[in-house]
Amino acid sequence: MKMAPRPISSQATLKTDGVLIKRVTVTPGYFPSNAGRKLTILATLGGAWKMQIADDETIRFEHGEICVMPRNFQRQSFFYQTCDNLMLAFDDAVVKRLARERGIEQAPELLSFGKVTDWTVRRLIQLLAEEMLRPTALRSATFAHALAHGILGCMLLQNAEPAGDAVADNPRVRLARRHISRHLNSDLGVRTLARLAAMSESQFARSFKRSTGRTPHRFVLEQRVAAAEFLVRTTSRPLNEIASECGFQSQSHFSHTFAQVFGQTPSAIRGKER
Repeated sequence: MKMAPRPISSQATLKTDGVLIKRVTVTPGYFPSNAGRKLTILATLGGAWKMQIADDETIRFEHGEICVMPRNFQRQSFFYQTCDNLMLAFDDAVVKRLARERGIEQAPELLSFGKVTDWTVRRLIQLLAEEMLRPTALRSATFAHALAHGILGCMLLQNAEPAGDAVADNPRVRLARRHISRHLNSDLGVRTLARLAAMSESQFARSFKRSTGRTPHRFVLEQRVAAAEFLVRTTSRPLNEIASECGFQSQSHFSHTFAQVFGQTPSAIRGKER
C-alpha cells in the first residue's frame, strides 16, 4: 500500500539569530522528494524513519540518531511510525559567521550529508530538545540560541582544523576523522584509514598523531566509547546493540573497555541513571 503524504504538527518553534528551531511530531507517511534551502540538522528523539537519497540509497534513522543535510540536498523521507524530531535550519550567513570566528574557510562545503555520532553534539541536542519542551513563558531563547550555535560550532570543528596550521589542517587527516565519526561500526584500522587518505600506513599514523595528538587507534577508541556512553545514559537500547553500533567486537569487549575508561560497567552506570 502506498503511504499518504505525512501530517506534521509542531510542538514548539523558535527563530533566533539566523537559526530556526522546531520540535515536531510527524505521523506515518512520506515527504515528497525535495531539497532544503538551508543547512539542516535533524535529530530523531523517538520513532523510526528512512531517507532515500541519490542512486536509490536508503538510510534508516532511529531514536537517538542525528543527521546533517546540506542545503540543496535532494531527498525523500518515509516515516514508519509517529516520530518526535528536533530540527535546526541555519541561514548561510550564520554558518559562515560561526566558521569565520573559528578560523574555518569554505564552511558550507565542509558539512556533507551523514549521521552525527559525536557525543558532545548529542548531549547539546538533548539539552536543546528538553528546553524546547518547556512552556513558552519558561523557555529561554538565549539558552536555546547558545545551544544551537554550539551544535553547529562543534560540527564545523569536527570537519576542519584552524586555518594557518599546516600540520593540523592536513586535509587527508581531516577526511579520515570525518570518516571515523560517521562509521564507528566499520573497520577503522590504520590500514583502512591510510588507504582512505591515500597515504602509507606509517605516513598516515605520523600525520594523524601530529594533527590530533593521538594515535589513530586511541582516537577511534575514544570516539567509540564516547558515543556508547551517551547511548547508555540516554536510551534503553540493549547493551549488545549499542556495542555493535559503536564498533566493539562483542558486548564483553565493550563492557571491559567501558569500565577501563569510566571505572564502571555500562550496566552499573545505566542502573544509577534509573
